[in-house]
Amino acid sequence: MKRIAVLACMLQAAQCAQVRTLRKPSNSSNTTVAAAPAKAAKASLQSLRSELKDVWIVPGPLDPSQHPWIAPSDPAGPPPAWVDNPLAQYFFAYTTGPLLWKWHNYFHVYHKALARFQASGQPVTMVAVGVQSGGEVGMWRNYFGADKLTWIGVDINPSCKVLEQQYPGAKVLVGDQGDPATMVSQLTALGSFPADIIIDDGSHHNDHQIKTFETMYPYLKPNGIYIVEDTTTSYNVQPGSPHSAGSSAGFPAVYDPHETFVNHMKNRVDWVNGYWANPDAAPADPFTTTVDSISFYEAVVVIEKRPHATPSQERRGSMEIPYCTPGQAGGCPR
Repeated sequence: MKRIAVLACMLQAAQCAQVRTLRKPSNSSNTTVAAAPAKAAKASLQSLRSELKDVWIVPGPLDPSQHPWIAPSDPAGPPPAWVDNPLAQYFFAYTTGPLLWKWHNYFHVYHKALARFQASGQPVTMVAVGVQSGGEVGMWRNYFGADKLTWIGVDINPSCKVLEQQYPGAKVLVGDQGDPATMVSQLTALGSFPADIIIDDGSHHNDHQIKTFETMYPYLKPNGIYIVEDTTTSYNVQPGSPHSAGSSAGFPAVYDPHETFVNHMKNRVDWVNGYWANPDAAPADPFTTTVDSISFYEAVVVIEKRPHATPSQERRGSMEIPYCTPGQAGGCPR
């Protein structure tokens, strides 16, 4: 595993070096310098692929004591009620390949939030923080079209690089969600930003979710979607929990350095209504002026980005019923 990690990091360096080389003028003296580490890492790529080919294991059954509400469905039987959109249909029929593990209600949330990208038929760039076994790559390619989707994943586990073989064209970066600034640097070097869609299915640690959102939201396109999964960890922060809220001190809109992600996004609702909550600061605020909505679902939070100018209104029409007429109960307020 140590050698895999080293090779994965070398490959990562090669990818970034290649991008930097492409962006240099052809007569730049740095071109040769940048190409050198890329060439060295590429020489190790074949070895990495050889070692990764045996990474896959057969998944065992879920442990009910660790994972409540297990509800297996039979793809040979009638579809359950939750199979009511293309993503759910894909999952319901899926039986072999890289593991795809989702709560059933997620497919409704995904489709509701992302159907406009599918319907447009335009190219889509998706960044996934947290990859694990990567079965969702096939699901998203089926949904958007393999020729339309650019999918980039980030995971702390270097073995996830094997997905680049499973899904040619997909990119997997080795990175730590606890260091979102470095993730942004890696993704920017590969030309992955700005993205249409960012999905956080990473560590599920509350401070990681907050830091990643506040760091990556600016790299979302003006009409993009940011989705955070498994936000139920906001309700499992007792001492000793692996998802306990670490410190988010120093990040925007953090009232309590140990606040949960759900509470953080509840606070962020005040920025959605920023022109009313803080009218003096709102016109220059980078979140208020770019956010359209924050939607809360079971275990999922969806943030929709859209240019958000100062509110405006007007009246039209030629006839009006007065707000108050004689004899109205309670009288007419002044």
